[in-house]
Amino acid sequence: VLFVPLLANDLQVPVTWFGAVEFAQVAAMILSGSLVVLLARYSPAALISVASLLLGVAVGLIAVAANVWQVLLILFVVGACITPLQAAIQTIMQTTVPNQLLGRVGSALNTTIMTANLSAMAFAGGLGSAIGIRNVFLFAGGMTILAGLLAMFMLRKTSQEEEIAEGLAT
Repeated sequence: VLFVPLLANDLQVPVTWFGAVEFAQVAAMILSGSLVVLLARYSPAALISVASLLLGVAVGLIAVAANVWQVLLILFVVGACITPLQAAIQTIMQTTVPNQLLGRVGSALNTTIMTANLSAMAFAGGLGSAIGIRNVFLFAGGMTILAGLLAMFMLRKTSQEEEIAEGLAT
């Protein structure tokens, strides 16, 4: 929602650059999707934490981007974080939720994500007018970093849990 005003008003480039900006993100999502198999050796919890932290930093960096080329690079990083993050979230859901509940839990997860996306878009314009577009990106980046830190804390396994998991695997 705020990229068009950022590009047109702050960076003084035609809004037609929005297509290139979106392409940078999508290209990175496709590339990281093809490389996500290499990340499978890491725990989904670690991927969620690291991807969320990197995503938060990248979103926050949009606030200090001085030109559209920097925005393209930052959005490439954003796209590279999104696919492994989504894959790790789905992995945790599919490995921890009983089969008979997967459909309902998946629906609830998707509903929550869509509600958060729509709510964020609904409030972005007003928040951008109130505190400035760049400050909204700083705020969103900070919130995402906070989510990554919470994930790191909440999804960590204790050594006892790891021993139990290893025992079950053998």
